[in-house]
Amino acid sequence: MRGSVIATKDAILPAAVGVDIGCFTGDTLVPLADGKSYSLQALASSQREIIVYSCTQTGKIVPAKATAKLTRRNQLLLKVVLDNSEEIKCTPDHRFMLRDGSYREARDLKPGTSLMPFYSQIDKDGYTLIQQPYSGRWQKADEIISASDIPASDIPTSEWLKSQFSGTVPSFPGQRTVIDHHIDHHNVEPAEHRSSNLVGGANHKVVKILPLQERQDVYCLTVPEYHNFALTAGVFVHNCGMSAIKTPFVAEQLEGKLKKIRLEIEAAIPVGFNENKDIEKPVVNWQGWRDFKELHPGVQRLDGKSMKQLGSLGGGNHFIELCLDTENQVWLMLHSGSRHIGNQLGDILPH
Repeated sequence: MRGSVIATKDAILPAAVGVDIGCFTGDTLVPLADGKSYSLQALASSQREIIVYSCTQTGKIVPAKATAKLTRRNQLLLKVVLDNSEEIKCTPDHRFMLRDGSYREARDLKPGTSLMPFYSQIDKDGYTLIQQPYSGRWQKADEIISASDIPASDIPTSEWLKSQFSGTVPSFPGQRTVIDHHIDHHNVEPAEHRSSNLVGGANHKVVKILPLQERQDVYCLTVPEYHNFALTAGVFVHNCGMSAIKTPFVAEQLEGKLKKIRLEIEAAIPVGFNENKDIEKPVVNWQGWRDFKELHPGVQRLDGKSMKQLGSLGGGNHFIELCLDTENQVWLMLHSGSRHIGNQLGDILPH
């Protein structure tokens, strides 16, 4: 079986092979649009959509909506050590963004591998500055966010985030970050300031990969639009390709109806190589199509096909599944992907 999951009270956990969702330990820090960094464990506990930093195919840093989840329990880990002395603990299958925009799993990284960088610093007036990888130009975080389509009302404030995390976030002594000004001091013990982390450059490089003899519960983000996010450690990583929605229904309400539900799902959502026969108006009007021209020239001709595939499931290890948690609550679970374009990019970029 591929793509099977187990729904617990607090998480959706893969129960079989074939689910490409590498993950990080709960103390891994993620920079948000409010100018501070928070642990993945804390973000998952908030159950709130957040705004992170993502990197486009052209190397441009943009804000993106994301959600955090506990994804797997008691997982084997490895440690990725970077040339800025940062250390990242993750599952061996988590994919890191390389400097050319492609991805490589953590276990396949080598010393000297160049990664897509996330450089950030605070200017003399207290504003957060972020260096754009495609140009090397330092840009105010406020400008990056205001230039996006994300309404200000959708961006959680520091005050709201603190109110959600108060009393629930563990302290991680010695946690090292790129910018200690970004750390929410209420939740994470501040690290010693190291000016070497503030120097901009072309990339971060891997120093070494260390298998660890320890297991931990692991977490990740889902970033629907760009599928990657920045870590405070100074690099970009791939997101989790799974999404779960807790429905208002309980198990008893589905009794005797599962076959009918499955048939209706299969009738409504194209599976495998199939695509939608008609393109609905909301799909045509989606603002994201305007960024299609930023993709590699080898896939730009696929924009029409992509419109028909938007909202389809795909094949392989993609699935739609109804799950029950430990309290018999019904969850709707989805694992989809890039629907052919990602495969095409994977064939093109290595060459």
